[in-house]
Amino acid sequence: MTHKTATGEAATATAASEVTHVSILRADLAYDHRAEQAALAVRLHLRSGGTQDTVLVMEPGQMEIYSMQLARAIDRREKSRSGLI
Repeated sequence: MTHKTATGEAATATAASEVTHVSILRADLAYDHRAEQAALAVRLHLRSGGTQDTVLVMEPGQMEIYSMQLARAIDRREKSRSGLI
């Protein structure tokens, strides 16, 4: 797997199994209206304990699906905090 880091450097992981999880960085989402894509800064957490910063690129359909899923998760959290779940 090869990707560009946040600084534009090329980084290569030898196997997808090296990544344990991905976390979102505290940075604004970038939107390219010409390409109709959004880019979200993320950090890959590696099995070795290291990290690698990169971007998650989403197309319009993906943005809409994730928006709905996040809205449902936020609603569930609010209901849980209120004792409704």
